[in-house]
Amino acid sequence: MRDEATLTDSSELESARPAVESEAAARTEPAPSRRQKFLAFAFAASGFLFVYVLSAGPMVAIHNAAKFRPFQRALEIVYAPIVLLVKSGIQPFAGLLKAYIEIFR
Repeated sequence: MRDEATLTDSSELESARPAVESEAAARTEPAPSRRQKFLAFAFAASGFLFVYVLSAGPMVAIHNAAKFRPFQRALEIVYAPIVLLVKSGIQPFAGLLKAYIEIFR
């Protein structure tokens, strides 16, 4: 009896599968527009820059604690734009970054 119920259930699933696949194919979304692609790129780029700037503080602490010179040099290269921004004195960015980085020293 159990085998018959299993066979019935599995045959019902197989017969329902094409209907589900055809419904999914009918509901395909249109390709993103140029505006949507641009906004997605802008959102991702701004998120990357935000995380990059916020990671500068903890990296200062790691740089000061690291005794491995090649790693220190790599950090100096990766964070060179932030160092230039702080040294340039462009307000309010330089002042805010300097205060944020001092938290981690």
